[in-house]
Amino acid sequence: MFTDVSSRGVPSQSGRTVLVAESTTLLREALKVWLETIPVVVRVYTVGRSTECLEMALQLSPDLVLLPSSFDGEPAVRTAMQMKQHNPHLKIAFWLGEISDLLLCDILASRPVGVVSTRESPDQIIKTIEQLLEGVHTCSDRLSGQVRRIQDHLARSRGRKDIIGLTARQKEVLRFLAQGHSVKEVASKMHLSAKSVDSHKYRIMKKLGIHDRVHLTRFAIREGLLEV
Repeated sequence: MFTDVSSRGVPSQSGRTVLVAESTTLLREALKVWLETIPVVVRVYTVGRSTECLEMALQLSPDLVLLPSSFDGEPAVRTAMQMKQHNPHLKIAFWLGEISDLLLCDILASRPVGVVSTRESPDQIIKTIEQLLEGVHTCSDRLSGQVRRIQDHLARSRGRKDIIGLTARQKEVLRFLAQGHSVKEVASKMHLSAKSVDSHKYRIMKKLGIHDRVHLTRFAIREGLLEV
């Protein structure tokens, strides 16, 4: 399900660093304590805000970044996408409690190395994170059934040749918008006028029945149009 073929046969390395992001102080500190019991972990950094997490991840390039499902109500998958844009090799996992299929779909589409359930015992959480640090892409048992169902959905979605009639140009505009670029920035990147990009944006949203940037980004991630 989360098998990382490229990591097979690669010897494990000592002296791992982990960056933990969690807005709830109690959970953040508990996870830090648990992680420090893992022999190969030499340092655990903790942050409580998405901006701090992005800055530290890019500065430190830790062996593993643990993200929550959201920061103050905003999906953390956007932070994961920004990290991957700057450092495609960064290993990101998510630290999740109960979660809806919709949000889990967004998270899995960002291609994390794994997902860890907050509802497991501390020993099981540590075991899952140890596997991630060893290069095994995995998820907690409590989330495995839901993860498998969502991954099957994503695989079917990526197999479509022409998703709901979007043209190649519209898909390109959608990708840039979903990555967080403004209309003016998209126009510059695509060598188009801002008016043309605005027109494409309007047609895309009309076709999809979407009326805001957040849901546009979610659609792009779920349908495999946005590579991160």
